[in-house]
Amino acid sequence: MGTADQDFRVAPAITRALERRIHHENHGYLTRPQYYLDSIVDWNRRRHGLHIDPDTLLHSDGMHPALIATLRA
Repeated sequence: MGTADQDFRVAPAITRALERRIHHENHGYLTRPQYYLDSIVDWNRRRHGLHIDPDTLLHSDGMHPALIATLRA
């Protein structure tokens, strides 16, 4: 099951952030800082006792593409 559009307005802070990004006019690949990966590794270690190699983490643009890629792998 996926998510659907909601019947309420988006928070103004989200609209402003999207407007700033649109005016940037560069919609290429975004970088993810190392602390982004480190936080995922640390959370999984603390929460589940898992030790994850940050080099094995990939970014997906959505839950469905990630699940489909995982199932295909």
